[in-house]
Amino acid sequence: MAVEADTTEGGGRKAVNITWDKDALNGDTVDLRSESGDDVSTRPGIPNDGAAVVTYPEGYHGTSHITITDADGNVEEGDITV
Repeated sequence: MAVEADTTEGGGRKAVNITWDKDALNGDTVDLRSESGDDVSTRPGIPNDGAAVVTYPEGYHGTSHITITDADGNVEEGDITV
């Protein structure tokens, strides 16, 4: 698990900065998937630069499972507490 998180709130949304080991994945772009209970959010084709932002409603507290996948099927994943 190489996904890490840092959280800030404001403007009605809670922004969670996540990072991963970009060298563990191949290619210039990856797909990000965030699962929080029944809520699933996907962001295909984001830059494989080792950082992204996932947002939640302000005041949300819980756990999300983050999965970052490259075109070859390599995965970086982990659970974050929001």
